[in-house]
Amino acid sequence: MSSIIRNSSFELLRIVAMAMIVFYHIISYYLYLLPNPENRELYTALLPTLHIGVILFVLISGYFGIKSTWKGLVSLLMVVIVYNLPFVLYSGIGHGRWMERLMFITNTPYWFIRCYLYLYLVAPFINKAIDKLSMRERVGALVAFSIISIYFGCTEGDIALQDGKNLVNFILLYLLGNTLKITQERWQSWNIWSLFGIFVGMNVLTFTLLYFSYGTYLHDFVFNISFPYRSPLLIINAILVFMMFGKLHINSVWINSIATSMFAVYIIHCQPMIHNIFVMDTLRNVLNFSRGGVFVKLLILTIGIMLICVLIDKCLTPYWKWQNKLLTKYLGDKKLY
Repeated sequence: MSSIIRNSSFELLRIVAMAMIVFYHIISYYLYLLPNPENRELYTALLPTLHIGVILFVLISGYFGIKSTWKGLVSLLMVVIVYNLPFVLYSGIGHGRWMERLMFITNTPYWFIRCYLYLYLVAPFINKAIDKLSMRERVGALVAFSIISIYFGCTEGDIALQDGKNLVNFILLYLLGNTLKITQERWQSWNIWSLFGIFVGMNVLTFTLLYFSYGTYLHDFVFNISFPYRSPLLIINAILVFMMFGKLHINSVWINSIATSMFAVYIIHCQPMIHNIFVMDTLRNVLNFSRGGVFVKLLILTIGIMLICVLIDKCLTPYWKWQNKLLTKYLGDKKLY
């Protein structure tokens, strides 16, 4: 019954965010491997709009708050292990380097998993600090983390901050998500079409600048402030989409059920062997940039990949239920600290 009453708006946002991630991966990992792809300027100009998926996931985490428990940590790690270990073992048979391959949680191709683990481990302390912040202190914290992550990241003065794939940026996004939570009454009164208009206007302007300035210094500048995960325009983009979905009121058991598999979609489609052999081979067979209709093909392929990954995850439902029962029995809801 709780799943029916539960507002599915943010569950739908998780699905949309993952679709953006898969779509972006297909474009970036296929298009940029071609020697001289047609319409490269077009697809490069689209990338900033598609790049908000990861930011949306961290904003959602900040909005609801991460409750760091031993059960949650083990569950998170088990999803990565279940979907990655078979391929690690298979590839290790012929190539060796067992220790390096078995340490795929830390020595991982999944940069998001690594950064999210950082955030998960420090979340209890962040939550306590956030709860005690006055609005003036909250604004100060947002300014401080923005200067560190956005300013120093955009000016490329610190190589660790350049792409936004770091704990500092994740804390900034987490704090922004929490701020959206406590200021919800204010932005809930905003017109959704006004938010949509701002989103469209920003992205049309960004797209136009990137498309017509391709290969110039202006293109590099606009890309730098609109594409990496610490980019101000990208963060604003994600906040606008977050608020639009936050104003919706949807109740759907189907959406809630599908959304629980989004983490599995990320793990499965990003697994190096699956990505390189199955996804890339499929791309080479079904896509031809000289025949047109590429956008539609990419969209269909995105939906297909997501459906297959969701189906795989749902087939493992008996195992996940057994694992959850076991973890509940031995770990319960014990906090990390």
